[in-house]
Amino acid sequence: MSKTRLTGERWVASDEKRALDILLASSLIPAAAPIGGLALAASRMMDGSNPLVYQQRIGRGLEPFLIRKIRSMEPIEPSREIHRTDSELTKLGRLIRPLAIDEIPQLYNMIEGSMSMFGPRAYPQETMDGMEAHLPRDIYEEWLYVYMTSRPGGLSSYNIRARAVIDLENTAKLKALLDIADFNNASLSYDTKLLRSAALMGLSVIKNKLKQSI
Repeated sequence: MSKTRLTGERWVASDEKRALDILLASSLIPAAAPIGGLALAASRMMDGSNPLVYQQRIGRGLEPFLIRKIRSMEPIEPSREIHRTDSELTKLGRLIRPLAIDEIPQLYNMIEGSMSMFGPRAYPQETMDGMEAHLPRDIYEEWLYVYMTSRPGGLSSYNIRARAVIDLENTAKLKALLDIADFNNASLSYDTKLLRSAALMGLSVIKNKLKQSI
């Protein structure tokens, strides 16, 4: 069956999508690794702590896994890791987070199979509990099925919108509805559109940063 005919859950669960994840992540690593390496070195020099952090997230089938990130916030006790605000960003973090440079190590999660290039954001258990507490039951059950069936992703409609609009209201319902829409519309062409939107957003962020520096 042609990849272009696989949609929704069939595409999300397909070997073709898994192959695409490996292809994209493997292709991006040669270009992204030097940038990530510079960010890791800068983090070590500027903050003095371990620049590569591992955080537990809930993955497909509600199984926990460790996500890799470049440190962008001040070191704290692990028990406070979820309750962070932008005021705790390091100087380097303010530079690399808008461009998702701190998420470059997640390309290795994608190759391993704990993450996908496209899918719901990887949430900690506390966020999962919050979704259950704040969503209407019917929306929560539909969203939970989407989350359980999908590998957490680096790109989603919510991620792109959150980076595009600084004052975006961070509600459980918005996250859930966008994740459900991504799942229902998932296909090779839809993921390609998400990738293009993310690239355009990245260029927009870079353009704005350059304007601010002039």
